[in-house]
Amino acid sequence: MPFSLLQVAEAYAVTMTLSVNLLAMGNLSSVYYPAGVLSGQSWRPSSPARFRAVLFVLHPLGAAPVALPFLARWAFAGELAFWLVLAVAAVFGMVVYGVALPSATQAACRRKEQILTALGESRGVVYV
Repeated sequence: MPFSLLQVAEAYAVTMTLSVNLLAMGNLSSVYYPAGVLSGQSWRPSSPARFRAVLFVLHPLGAAPVALPFLARWAFAGELAFWLVLAVAAVFGMVVYGVALPSATQAACRRKEQILTALGESRGVVYV
């Protein structure tokens, strides 16, 4: 499959932008919906069904900033529109991550009792 250096750069840029958004969501969700993992049953969902429903809604929201550059490329029929919108999406993702990380840290300090209780119900963070 032939590809260009621009396509490789695009793949990395889109992946990094999406990753920043998902990391921000993951930091917050691990504090508000903690769940231990049983090492022998790691393939089973350990989080409550309510949290999985929330993730079902949040993943498209986290991916929307990455979908917008492709829409811009199509609407404006050009690579410049794609890269400009992707740059804005990347900056937006970094701002969201920059806000989410301290928020998750503060929430973890406030909710440490609930987090330990939730992890204790499943025999610890990782149980062998």
